[in-house]
Amino acid sequence: MPARLSLGPDSGKIMAVVAAAAALARGSRKGILSKILYVFIRIVSAGGRRIDVSVDSLPRRHPAIITNPTTPVIAIVDDDSALRDALAILLNAEKMTVVSFSSGEDFLETAPVNDIGCVVLDIHLSGMDGMEVFRAIRKVRDSLPVIIMTGHGSVPLAVEALKAGALDFIQKPFDPDRLLAGIRQATNLEAAEREAKIRVTTFQEQLAKLTAREREVMDLMVAGYTSKAIGVALSISSRTVEIYRSHVMSKMKADSLVELIRRNIMFQGAAGSKTSSGAA
Repeated sequence: MPARLSLGPDSGKIMAVVAAAAALARGSRKGILSKILYVFIRIVSAGGRRIDVSVDSLPRRHPAIITNPTTPVIAIVDDDSALRDALAILLNAEKMTVVSFSSGEDFLETAPVNDIGCVVLDIHLSGMDGMEVFRAIRKVRDSLPVIIMTGHGSVPLAVEALKAGALDFIQKPFDPDRLLAGIRQATNLEAAEREAKIRVTTFQEQLAKLTAREREVMDLMVAGYTSKAIGVALSISSRTVEIYRSHVMSKMKADSLVELIRRNIMFQGAAGSKTSSGAA
């Protein structure tokens, strides 16, 4: 038997996901579903009226542990369950994975912060308020994109959040298209950051495979030394230098000296090069 849910006028909520869930069950096209969601999300984000609904399944609190997410992971932090559910269906329709939290404390205690691509955070939360949550997020992962949701009269707080590093803020009632655009921007930024970290980590792992002598040879290679000059500097034969050069190129998975130099320059902080640049 379908679950029954009743929301009264004192809650300031409307269950926007009802029509969306029904549309999904009937196999409606995504475009129709989106239009329904868009209208209802605007109502929900502004506050609503009493409505009795029957639902077979709705996005509830998602597991806090995400294993190898293949789609962008969006965290929704809002104490309005109707809005959380409506946004979850909307974002799922856009092929995004959603984890939702009813309070800032819940998010900070259980959220898989390193797996999240964007946080959609309400500025006014019961208990720990949105600005406190935002500051706590910055301490844990300062580059995590955060979009602030704010009501009419909360603009100064949203501006404060922007100055502190929030990606954007949207004012309720908001246009879902505006939110989706912001989330896409956030996930693109986060993906680029994650990819950069992977490249740095890979470079560090490759460096760790070099022997001390191979590292010395590599440092001189990227500094512009010829094999003969490297041999003189390290008191080894040119033939031995060529062997070391071959090992360096193989372990660093570089197709050319130019590529090795480029990567060394890009990740010189990670490389911790011991040799100052210069040519013999």
